[in-house]
Amino acid sequence: MGDEARPIGPDDLRAVLKQRNRLELEERLGVTCWERVLRWAVTNPAARRTQAELAKLWRIRQPSVSQTLQQLTAAGAVEALPHSGREPIQYLLTGMTRLAT
Repeated sequence: MGDEARPIGPDDLRAVLKQRNRLELEERLGVTCWERVLRWAVTNPAARRTQAELAKLWRIRQPSVSQTLQQLTAAGAVEALPHSGREPIQYLLTGMTRLAT
């Protein structure tokens, strides 16, 4: 009787998911990409960012931003939002990434 299962509360579940997602993303992305994700998340995890904004945030040149975004998108850490015309593409951290940071 003393070993009854108790439901997990939302805070406990969130903490477990955060740690699991963080470890998975760190392994999948590597140190450099993970540090860039963290820099983005610290400033505002829900922010939509353009490549120009990310170049300033990460202090890297545009070709490196493009390469990083390709890696982050392939890993499911970032998604490109739909755009039209000549508007710059905006990028958003995925829910899994926001939960991990």
